[in-house]
Amino acid sequence: MASLTFLGAARTVTGSKYLIEHDGVRVLVDCGLFQGLKSLRDRNWEDFPVPPDSITAVVLTHAHLDHVGYLPRLVAAGFRGRAFCTAGTQDLCRLVLPDSGRIQEEDAKQANKHGYTRHAPALPLYDEVADARAVYYRLTTKGVGQTTRLTAIRKGQPVDVALPLIAAPKPGEDDARNISGNNPLDGARISNILPSIADELGIDETEGVAVTSVRSGSAAQTLGFQPGDIIVAVGDKKIDTVIDAEKALSERQRLWQISVKRGNRVVQLRVPG
Repeated sequence: MASLTFLGAARTVTGSKYLIEHDGVRVLVDCGLFQGLKSLRDRNWEDFPVPPDSITAVVLTHAHLDHVGYLPRLVAAGFRGRAFCTAGTQDLCRLVLPDSGRIQEEDAKQANKHGYTRHAPALPLYDEVADARAVYYRLTTKGVGQTTRLTAIRKGQPVDVALPLIAAPKPGEDDARNISGNNPLDGARISNILPSIADELGIDETEGVAVTSVRSGSAAQTLGFQPGDIIVAVGDKKIDTVIDAEKALSERQRLWQISVKRGNRVVQLRVPG
């Protein structure tokens, strides 16, 4: 049976590391630094919970430091597998990881120079050249248009799957609308939720309709609508697409009833028509 262990980003928002284990294979999803409070940063110095050389591969979701910044430390500790990522993430890792190493070297230098450390001497978590740049040889990617192969377990049997790599869809003309007229969302721009929209707004939903912007001074702003709000329903009409929303908002109402998901709660808005 597969298992998932949270090694970071649990009870805090940094240090993202998720260990997936199945049938002797270990895959680490993200390899981030703990940042912020000293009690969190100190966790970067602890021994990794499993031997780094026992990890088969790392998968990087994106290049923020709290998702990739621990990778040089993991490699220095013995990880010898590949770190799989997109071409964009690979390019950014080649910038942010050496920069992170350089900053840590400078912080250690200043601590030793001015004596505000209990360590003798203070050392960087990793350095710019020997550690951060060594990660370059671990980064692996395939471009859009190529095919990658995965082995999945289906009903207890391994199944090889070939997956074509395609670019994430971007909003088209039919995916977004500027709302106007005598309705509560006048002045809001709404969009079907695509991967790029969800990433931009920082929401977890993969379908539905979200507010992406609100014009200053508009009715939507006055009523408190904000980017990231998800339009669940208008009256008794469930909203799945911007076309649904546009149609529902075009109908005159004596009393507007709009259900909006904001974070983990659903807000019911009632406005006279």
